[in-house]
Amino acid sequence: MFKGFLSKWTKNALQLTETNLAYSSFIPEPTRSFLFITDADVSNIEVAGSMRIVISIGSDGVTTNFDHHTNLNAEPSMIWTKLKVANNNKLEESPMYYPAYSTLSPEQRYQYLMWLQDVTQPTNLSYVFLYYYGLERHLLLGDFYKSADEIIRLLNFHDKGSFRSYAETALMTAMIYRKKFDFLHEKDFVFQNISNEWLMIRKKIKASLTAEQLMSISSRVGFRNRNYIKKVPTEFAKVLESLVLKYELENDLILNCIEDIDLEYYESNCFGNLSIPNVVRSVKVPDILRNEKFKAMVCSLLQDAHDAIRAQKVGKKPKS
Repeated sequence: MFKGFLSKWTKNALQLTETNLAYSSFIPEPTRSFLFITDADVSNIEVAGSMRIVISIGSDGVTTNFDHHTNLNAEPSMIWTKLKVANNNKLEESPMYYPAYSTLSPEQRYQYLMWLQDVTQPTNLSYVFLYYYGLERHLLLGDFYKSADEIIRLLNFHDKGSFRSYAETALMTAMIYRKKFDFLHEKDFVFQNISNEWLMIRKKIKASLTAEQLMSISSRVGFRNRNYIKKVPTEFAKVLESLVLKYELENDLILNCIEDIDLEYYESNCFGNLSIPNVVRSVKVPDILRNEKFKAMVCSLLQDAHDAIRAQKVGKKPKS
């Protein structure tokens, strides 16, 4: 039977047994509160099925309905207390793609549980993903802010491979689903990947784009002459910032230059946890970065900044 969170375990220790081996480990907060555990018989392990979440996105926002009478056994991070754990001091180095606690070897389970004592310590990135899968579920069903904080903590210590891309995308998508846009203003966290999901949020909350952000997507919108961006980035950003300010005062925010109706959409898998149903994992994302009007407008601003700096370099004023 599903027990809920790991706080159901004894306060000081979790007893893990494998034949005559008994091992006690203390898993501290906040990690303990994010873990799922069951003492169900291992024959109940399911490889299919998941929580059922009905999410719809319309003009009025996002509506979410949860079915609380679902079987969570398909959750990959679920810790099955009746599965064997074997003492092992040699860390598994090979990647385990889409790991699940139930499919780990007894030795790997030991390594994973030991790492949970301090999730800031270096380990196999697959163990980080395994713990993270449960955090994705919390983003959708539990305390958004606490689970987001824990994901940020993981990023501070395990920013390698594809983990940042998965984590940032899930954070942004959950932010939209649950309307937690204040997260952008209250948390000292900077999204490093400027993606269509990120632009979608900026557009939704009516936020401007900085000169540095426009410079970072310059090649993605087709701007080729990046000579000054590379050689004098600070100077380029200062000139571009004034051009962006002038444009938005005379027109509107950059992201408002395109209407939602003019955007093309594509399906994007925004969560790594395979037990989350496809209707939730797969999100329709507006392809802003490849929208011709958006690209032309950004390229125009970048070109004007380029021309202004070039004119300064040769002692001439830019063309009016």
